[in-house]
Amino acid sequence: MYIVCVHQRRTQPRRWFVLRASTPQVATDNLKVDTQPRRTSAARAVATQPCLVLPGLGNAASDYAELLGLLPAGSLVVPVARYDWFRNARGLMLPAYWRGTLKPRQVMDWYFERLERTLLQLSYAFGDETGDWGVNLIGHSAGGWLARLYVSEFASDDLRKRVRTVVTLGTPNLAPPAGVFDQTRGILAYLETQYSWKHRQHSGVRYTCVGSKAVRGRLWSSNLEEMIAYASYWPVCGRGRVAGDGIVPACSSFMRGAQAILLADARHSPLTDPKNWYGSPHHFECWASALV
Repeated sequence: MYIVCVHQRRTQPRRWFVLRASTPQVATDNLKVDTQPRRTSAARAVATQPCLVLPGLGNAASDYAELLGLLPAGSLVVPVARYDWFRNARGLMLPAYWRGTLKPRQVMDWYFERLERTLLQLSYAFGDETGDWGVNLIGHSAGGWLARLYVSEFASDDLRKRVRTVVTLGTPNLAPPAGVFDQTRGILAYLETQYSWKHRQHSGVRYTCVGSKAVRGRLWSSNLEEMIAYASYWPVCGRGRVAGDGIVPACSSFMRGAQAILLADARHSPLTDPKNWYGSPHHFECWASALV
């Protein structure tokens, strides 16, 4: 189980409660989660380095226009169009897909290549190899674990050393438990097996995971959002009646070796709730301090 620390105002005592995890491997992490982080009203004054936003599955670069406007000047979004995600369908032709043992390069090379080109663009804009600059990677949904894979395995040495932080927003950072259909067909299991929390501790990159407890899944409910949440949470963590952002359960959003921030009512995506998702201004204030 996670031990969750709730930070109240200074006039109130600190309270503790338990957020139950869905899988045994998570239960041993003993992770402290900040559910009322300090709000930052002026993110530009906090973040001095440019940011690169990594779109999530089914999202396009244009979905992050409002978030981009909150980030330091010169920040970019990896140029992904919605139809680009159909490239992943080639995985259906691979035996590894049906065995659940896919490797990242078998389906995601196109994404990493665009990410690398965009980082090179930032490099040209902010200085050459000797310039003193770094970048914050902000990965939304699947963009979060794609950021982790990029830093751990695919980045060139020159660009890897520029990455200062990785912030994941509503990302399923843990592989589902045995017996549950893995929607990544083995990629998340590969990521955690090859690059565990011990690897992250010595990577020189600071990781922050942001999750939400906005919607509790229910199998039967008069609230359609709760039923959709149940169906979405089950293949991610093996349980449906848990809290999350409507698509990804909170218990799968966090990982060992990373700062954890749990928001009260953020929804998963700008497609489902453009005014109340992780990148909306009032939620952005809660995790902006994770940027450098």
